[in-house]
Amino acid sequence: MLLAIDTATQILSIALHDGLALQAEWSLAAGRQHSALLAPMIQQLLRQAGVHTSEFQALAVAVGPGSYTGLRIGVALAKGMAAVDDLPLVPLTTLEIVLQAHEASRYKWPLIATAPAGRKGVIWANPAAAGRNQHLG
Repeated sequence: MLLAIDTATQILSIALHDGLALQAEWSLAAGRQHSALLAPMIQQLLRQAGVHTSEFQALAVAVGPGSYTGLRIGVALAKGMAAVDDLPLVPLTTLEIVLQAHEASRYKWPLIATAPAGRKGVIWANPAAAGRNQHLG
C-alpha cells in the first residue's frame, strides 16, 4: 500500500494506492490549515479504508513547485512516517502529479502541466519532454 501526500497548493490531497488501483482519496480546500488538517485527514482516510500504517510499502510526497510552508508540512510528516517503519519515500513534483492524474483519467488529449514560478514566471512540464521541466519568465 502506498500513501501519497500533496500539500503543495491550497488543496490538500491524500490518497491510498494498493499497486493496482486507487483505494481511497481525499482532497480538501485547506487554505493555510495544512498543519492542523493533514494528520487527522490521514487518520480518517485510513479508518474509512480499513488500512493500517503497517500495510504501507512506501510513501509518496509532493516536493513542489508550490507553497514553501505547505511543502515543508507534507515532507516533514512523510519523512517522519517513513522513518518509523523504514519505508521508501518517493518525491514527486507537483507537475508530475498533474500529468500522472491526467494519464490515469479517461481524457486522452495531450496535456502540458503548468504552475506559477515566482512572481512573473511559469514552470511547465510536457510528458513528451522526457520528464524535463522548463521555466519561462
